[in-house]
Amino acid sequence: MPVNTMAMPCSSAAAITSSSSLCSTRKKPRASSSVTGSTAGAEVAQVYVGDPSARVPRPAKELKGFERVDIQPGASKRVTVKLNQRAFAYWDTDIHGWKVDPGKFMIYVGDSSENTPLTQAIAVQ
Repeated sequence: MPVNTMAMPCSSAAAITSSSSLCSTRKKPRASSSVTGSTAGAEVAQVYVGDPSARVPRPAKELKGFERVDIQPGASKRVTVKLNQRAFAYWDTDIHGWKVDPGKFMIYVGDSSENTPLTQAIAVQ
């Protein structure tokens, strides 16, 4: 049974844990969430994108998608959150439009920006 590594409200029994798996293609991060208790629970998987080599000032993690799931005891659910090209973009004031700088981006998944136990680096062209 996975160990719950997240700070969860007392009424919740679902969790994304560090033993969950993160499978990511460029635009479809997938994570699994499972119930670690004996009652049904709910979890909101939040997907953040970070650009460690950004050419302009950007937040370390930007929320780009989320999905709420209800889970029964002993069950596990896979969550897929699609990211479009704009999930990797920033507003360029010189061109007055959205721009994606190619390079390495980080995908983070968790229940908040402070708790993202699943991470994966991806390359964006």
